[in-house]
Amino acid sequence: MLDALNQLIKGAQMIATEHALFKTQVKALEEANKATYIRKSRKRKAFVLEDPMSVPNMQYFVEQEEVQAQIQEEMLRPAKQIGKCSKYGSENHNARTCVL
Repeated sequence: MLDALNQLIKGAQMIATEHALFKTQVKALEEANKATYIRKSRKRKAFVLEDPMSVPNMQYFVEQEEVQAQIQEEMLRPAKQIGKCSKYGSENHNARTCVL
């Protein structure tokens, strides 16, 4: 009888622990969903200037944005590695074309 009671207590403790874990997971997921919803529903704000810009100034800003985008793209692109021979370490050839 005492063993059955101990098993019942142990089972109740396991259920309580799982419930607490599930509760924290649900809370974290709800916060993530809320952040995603806010981010997606956020409207883009119009860029308003006090004085209208001339066409050359606008072209300059567009060019600068394109340059910044190109710089960002180049920074994200991994650098190409130069192949070299694994036997001798020479950069003139690789192990497959090694004749030495």
